[in-house]
Order: sequence, then structure tokens, then C-alpha cells
Amino acid sequence: MSKPRAVIFGGSGFIGHALAQALKRDHEVVIVGRGPSADITWNGKDLGTWTDQVDGAAIVINLSGASIQLPLTPDNRELILNSRIDSTRVIAQAIEQSVLPPKLWFNSSAVGYYGDRAEVALDENSEAGTGFLAETCVEWERAFFEPNLVSTRRVALRFGIVLGRKGGAFPKLLMLTKAFLGGHLASGNHWQSWVHIDDLVGIVLTAI
Repeated sequence: MSKPRAVIFGGSGFIGHALAQALKRDHEVVIVGRGPSADITWNGKDLGTWTDQVDGAAIVINLSGASIQLPLTPDNRELILNSRIDSTRVIAQAIEQSVLPPKLWFNSSAVGYYGDRAEVALDENSEAGTGFLAETCVEWERAFFEPNLVSTRRVALRFGIVLGRKGGAFPKLLMLTKAFLGGHLASGNHWQSWVHIDDLVGIVLTAI
């Protein structure tokens, strides 16, 4: 019997690789992206490619989106926002056109949804904050949850900085520290939400 298919869009990076390795135990994993590890390369506009992949898949994961490490110029703000909304909308359209829509769709979001709330304790029921990143997450999740996809359960993954030795922010921070350039940012009293890559993978597996 063939394994159920899990499709990871934008899965060529650090998070996508970790999720792919975990899912391969019980799933046939297909990575759609631009990196060398992608099984299928796409240009972000070919709806046919997306539909072919999600049709009959058990799980879809969307990690697509331009890096928020870019300088927040007007052009980059537009890129950060549109890269997330456009990919989410195209996947929704692909699912709508599927004969056998996926049972489960994970879409990236971020703790930026909550804005800078200092000491306030927040959970998934808390209201959105203010600022560019919060507004981006609100529009991103609206594009995710608005389509009427009655056969597909949807889970938005609001995570912060993802830490692990093999990628993401940690190797860069380690390099700076080894060069004696480490230290706290600004006053050192601000909050920074983070999750270890193993825990992020565990969250996804638990949700499945």
C-alpha cells in the first residue's frame, strides 16, 4: 500500500527540511520550491502545478514567504505581504479545484500577529496587535481562513524565531558570539518569542 502524500510548499529551507524528515516516516513527501532540495520547481504563478500536487494529498504545508529580515522599505514591505497572501490564495484555489482535496492544510503565520505587548500574556484567542508585522499576519490569516473549504481542516502556525543547530537564526547568532560581537539588543529587557525546531516539528505531528 502506498503512503499518503504530504506536500510542502516553500519547503526547501531549514523548517521545511526538518518537517520533511519527520513526515517521511509515514508519508510520501513532495517539496515544491525554488531551492536545490525541491522535488518540483515552481514560479509562484502556475496554478496547474499547485493543483496537481494538492489533489489527492493527505497533508499540505505552506511555508512560502519572503524573509522578514529584509530592510522594511516600502518595496520590501509589499514583497513580504504579497508573497504570503498570494501563495496562500493560490493554494486555496488549487484545493477548490481538486477532485480529492487534502484533509489537512497547515499554513505559516507568526507571533508577529500579536504585536509588541510587553508583559501581557497572550494565547491563540488574543486579539491582533498593531504595526506592520501584525497587519501582515492578519491579512495572511484572512487569506487562509476565508475560502470555504469544507473538506479541509486548516491550522495556522503562529511561531516566532525557530532555533536549531542546522539552520535558522542560531548559527548566525553563534558566529557573531564567537567573533566577540554577541550581547543583548537595545536595553536587553524586551521579549523575544522563539521555538526549537524539534518542538515545532512535534507541534505539527501532534496536530496531524
